[in-house]
Amino acid sequence: MKKLLLLAILVSGLSVKAQTPGTLDTSFGTNGTVEFVINNAPTSSFQGFSAYGTVVNPDNSLMNVGITEWGCNANSSYEGYTLKFTANGQLDQTFGTNGKKSTGQSYANSLQRMPSGSYLGKYINTIRKLDAAGNFDTSFQYSLPTMRDFKLLASGDILTNSNIVSGNTYYPSITKVNPNGTVNTAFGNNGTLSFSTLLGLRILSFDMDAAGNYVFVGRKMVQPDFPNSSNTKIIVIKTDANGNLLNSFGQNGIYLSSIETTESYYLEAFVQPDSSIVIISNSFSPYPTLKTHMMKLNSSGQLDMAFSNGFKTMSNTFNLRQAFIHNNKIYAYGLGSTNKYCLTRFSINGVQETGFNNTGYIEFPIINTNSKTSTVYMQNDRLIIKENADYYPCGNNNYKLYLRRFFIDNSNLSVNNLVTDNDDSAIYPNPAKGNFIFIKTKKLTSLTIFSQEGRLIREMKDFSMQDNTQKIDISSLPKGVYMFRLKTSEGDFTRKVIKE
Repeated sequence: MKKLLLLAILVSGLSVKAQTPGTLDTSFGTNGTVEFVINNAPTSSFQGFSAYGTVVNPDNSLMNVGITEWGCNANSSYEGYTLKFTANGQLDQTFGTNGKKSTGQSYANSLQRMPSGSYLGKYINTIRKLDAAGNFDTSFQYSLPTMRDFKLLASGDILTNSNIVSGNTYYPSITKVNPNGTVNTAFGNNGTLSFSTLLGLRILSFDMDAAGNYVFVGRKMVQPDFPNSSNTKIIVIKTDANGNLLNSFGQNGIYLSSIETTESYYLEAFVQPDSSIVIISNSFSPYPTLKTHMMKLNSSGQLDMAFSNGFKTMSNTFNLRQAFIHNNKIYAYGLGSTNKYCLTRFSINGVQETGFNNTGYIEFPIINTNSKTSTVYMQNDRLIIKENADYYPCGNNNYKLYLRRFFIDNSNLSVNNLVTDNDDSAIYPNPAKGNFIFIKTKKLTSLTIFSQEGRLIREMKDFSMQDNTQKIDISSLPKGVYMFRLKTSEGDFTRKVIKE
């Protein structure tokens, strides 16, 4: 068998040279930065752009939705736009007009990608579908006046989240929408699940576990009359796919934290492959002491004591703005004490990795002191920081969009040896259209599968190879993009696999 060296580089054009964490990747945009406006003309003709929703596509291109505004005061106007950048930060000239496409008076404040390659955007209180070319699909549209946000699940179903005002308080309401935009009437009461008995509850994060059950996480006011109390407790609710509480979880389907904190303006929950739940939030406890909280529940709704004794509170001046899991590591991002953005990393068991960048964190400069929002995205093993910065000083909230790409790990990308007949036979078929793929190598000792966002999906260590080939069942994986990390007798490598 002819031996070839397979270079498993996840993104074409990305260098494999080790870089210091926090170093700007100058191969992105112009010297590492994208600075974008619709029209850079002076005075009232200036049209900036705010990107409210961004998606990193499987080919690492960037789809953005948002708004441009121009003019001042009574003469101001606005227009919605969709933009597409290539993986290296150039406007995709094959998309729309020179990478831009107007959506008229409709603008989206969030965007999620469907397994089919289409997109769902939230346009005020309406979910609309866009095809890969940025055109509206008129066959799909779902509106709900009270909708705050929505979640596109791996199954293709959609959950919408609303707050219903009741006197001096409120409660959440969840509606389930089918992939075609119709309400799933088998869910809850004719398609809607209302938590009217849980007054003062705000759902902040929701997802689906491996068994298809739904997990809703939020904060509940200790005193539900919200003008009189700001103390809250974290609450987790678990239901089956039809909205019925699962009695095997917590207390009759509900876990309520015993620890009180002030109202959180950030909370994110991550459902793990074993159906455990990692929750990260922040609060002032008491004001102005800023704290970051991390906790983990097992699949039965009990605190996982192996995770920093179940609940971890960190007192610091770190203003948490976002958290995510990538390659089985927990990352927390926010504004540090030195007026710089800060990224810190934890093990999946909640232990801060003090060896990360030798200090336990990476600092990034703020590109514009007038930055109003900042969000991060992983593009394989590199971090993209998005900022919408106030630019045009006429009081019309016009912005410039900035995108920057940074190295966050000083190790090389995975480039290792694999003995194979040719590159395509290492993992095949790829893209996969059926329920199985095949891995060809001399000896496979470990396989770890991650989602494109870096969430751990599956780990395998027991194999029964025949003719140096291992058959892998992927029938349980939804359509999408995955990262396969393999340990073999010839070395280790990472490969992107697409299931269609």
